[in-house]
Amino acid sequence: MRYFWLSSASERFALLLALFFTVILLVMLMFISSGQRKAARSQLINSAMLLAAFILHVCVCREQRNIAFQLTAQWHLMIPMPALWAVTLILCTHAVFVIAARIRRRRNGIERDSIREAVNTLPVAICYFNSNGTVKLCNLQMYRLYRAMTQSDLQTLNELHEALEANGSSAKVIQISESEPVWRFPNGTAWMFSETSITAEDGKTYVEAIFTDVTELYNRKLEIQKQTEQMREVNWNIRQLSANVAAMTKEEEMLSLKTRLHDRLGTGIAAARQAILQHHSSEKMDTIIRMWHDSVDLVARDNENFADKSDLHELMRDADVLGISIITDGSFPENHKIAEIFLDAVQECLTNCVKHAKGTEIYIKFISCEKEHTIIISNNGKAPEHEIIPGGGLTNLHNNVMQYGGKMEIQSFPEFRLTITMTERRDTN
Repeated sequence: MRYFWLSSASERFALLLALFFTVILLVMLMFISSGQRKAARSQLINSAMLLAAFILHVCVCREQRNIAFQLTAQWHLMIPMPALWAVTLILCTHAVFVIAARIRRRRNGIERDSIREAVNTLPVAICYFNSNGTVKLCNLQMYRLYRAMTQSDLQTLNELHEALEANGSSAKVIQISESEPVWRFPNGTAWMFSETSITAEDGKTYVEAIFTDVTELYNRKLEIQKQTEQMREVNWNIRQLSANVAAMTKEEEMLSLKTRLHDRLGTGIAAARQAILQHHSSEKMDTIIRMWHDSVDLVARDNENFADKSDLHELMRDADVLGISIITDGSFPENHKIAEIFLDAVQECLTNCVKHAKGTEIYIKFISCEKEHTIIISNNGKAPEHEIIPGGGLTNLHNNVMQYGGKMEIQSFPEFRLTITMTERRDTN
């Protein structure tokens, strides 16, 4: 048997180095295993191996010191070199394999730290609460938002609810709309809140609270609202221009007719003067009188046709030509834009009554209450055979009503009825 003190210097040095390396690996293994749960048995085995390796290393180091300084040893390590190498290799191999397995498991597995790190990298603010309302897992973004709302740290679900109900008034965090759970923060960002109850695999119930960043959508909504207001103003200007053009056309027609009347009257006056001065015959005087009579009739028709009558009266004359009577209850609102929309509705119903309902009477009821005006249109024609789907004229009418902030309802059964409600506003004056 060849023992340690009988081996060569190189063999002894190699064994010492291997034992030292093994002790280091076992110490590393102890540190890696110390933070893991349910590993008491493994820690006990690792501790025993570390103790054995350390004691063996101390004994070998003492043996080597005696040999190096040529000291007389009271005892020698009575373990053969092959056995020492075998023990060293077993301990070293165990440490290497266990450390490698732990590293591989940490890379491939999911641990508490990796879960928290992943949650912190999410673009949303998220927090999970236990069934008793205490925080179970919460990412940094949620802590930041809650601190912006209350200037304190989040502890329970009730605290979060209280902060939302208070709208974070202490930090100027306000809810954008009562109908939408969206809050605007002092830095200009907008976050939408949602709360859900979830159940884990073990049967435990948790509350998931999430704030989602909707800043871009909110800014686009504001931009669309601004553009809508601009489009309404442009549309109002266009409609005003169209009304002015129509008024100018009527004035031109009136001017043309008045010019013709002026010429006719002037001719009659001149003829009468000439007849009086030249003492014309009775036949000539009769011709002049007929000319005056025609001029007076033309003036009378002009007064009848161009009297200050509303567009509804003109529409009623058109309806009378079609054999339809328009029966009204109430009067058009004085607001020009609302009256114009109501007139378009009557015109559309008149067309549909002739084309589809085959009716002879149209009933119009006006209801006005302060700044709100309502028109209800029906007829005595046959009821629709199926539900009316707006198309063409009704679609355009609905778009005009919605553009000015009104409401339009179409009733198909048991009879056709069109109801439009408009509220006076700046862009409808």
